[in-house]
Amino acid sequence: MGLILTVFILASMVTLKFFEGGWITLVITGALIGLAVLTRRHYAHTGRLLGRLDDLVVRAESYSENAAAKRKEDPPAPAFDREGKTAVLFVSGFNGTGLHTLLNVVRLFGEATKIARSVLERTPNAVFFGGQLIFPQDSIFLRLLHNQIVFAVQKRLYREGIPFVILPIRVDME
Repeated sequence: MGLILTVFILASMVTLKFFEGGWITLVITGALIGLAVLTRRHYAHTGRLLGRLDDLVVRAESYSENAAAKRKEDPPAPAFDREGKTAVLFVSGFNGTGLHTLLNVVRLFGEATKIARSVLERTPNAVFFGGQLIFPQDSIFLRLLHNQIVFAVQKRLYREGIPFVILPIRVDME
């Protein structure tokens, strides 16, 4: 209903007021639609590129299974050292993206400081890591669409005195 009503209003305004500035409405609406289509296309393309990272998980699991099959028995797990250095990655799951970045930290953003404090209580020497996408050619468009969350999380954790390191994640364009 909303789409039908909006299209009706747009068509009416353009038809009745075309020469009094109705054409400007068409230009602005067309530009916004074009921007939305380009943004969606970019994110779909970037998603396909990041999907390549998921292939690393398959290879890693395959390698791990082959290595485990070759060993007679698993080595003993290292003893937990509460005071030892601990690296903490915010990830969305066990996938290629999860191995390389914290792209899904948006869900955790409100909880990031709370989670970090909780981890630091258990392991005081923990260092947190996040990923920043690095594209072959940088542009204002790419900077607007990517990489801002990791810097926001870094600022928030720095204010709490919590160490946070940003690691580059190179994304090759097709």
